[in-house]
Amino acid sequence: AARDSPRLQKNPTEWQKKYERRLFGRYGGASGVDPAKLWPSHVRLGELAAEDREWHPPIEVMLESIAAREREKEQRRMEREKIIAANMAKMPKMISDWKKQKREAKQKQREEKIKRDKLLAEARERFGYALDPQALGQVQRDGRRNRERGEEEEKTSETQEEGGRAGNSGSRIQPVTLREQGLLYSATVPYCKIGFFVSLSL
Repeated sequence: AARDSPRLQKNPTEWQKKYERRLFGRYGGASGVDPAKLWPSHVRLGELAAEDREWHPPIEVMLESIAAREREKEQRRMEREKIIAANMAKMPKMISDWKKQKREAKQKQREEKIKRDKLLAEARERFGYALDPQALGQVQRDGRRNRERGEEEEKTSETQEEGGRAGNSGSRIQPVTLREQGLLYSATVPYCKIGFFVSLSL
């Protein structure tokens, strides 16, 4: 049945060689099989040698491969140590810069707190009671935006005058300061607390 399979019919020498090898292995020379016919062909020997070199390389090749991996590993270690040494050399300056930034930030916070406390004191003196610090910050931001708009208007007007065009006769937006704009806060009603802005013109 095995001989009738399509695969063996296509290549009859395959099963024949297997059978002859088995026969020779059992009976030896009494089998009448020529041992020379049982050896692989030159092509097959080349294939087997290539497979052997791939899966079982010589000891010299294995040692060289191990040495190459060790050299690569040592090179990576040296490069990493160089980077670490360079970063450690920069560390004092980085720490100094960080401390300087922290000092400057704290100094700026102190200055802003002093300025805010001063403005709150002026507002308390004017209105007779303390204002909400957050609302006061909003007043300062609004005043800064108004000053920027006023500067832009002034630059635009100067450009028009230099070009010989008639300037806009309308009123310009003037900077608004804390003295011109205050926050009236803490108007109390039975169930809520109301805060609102009122513009004060001196």
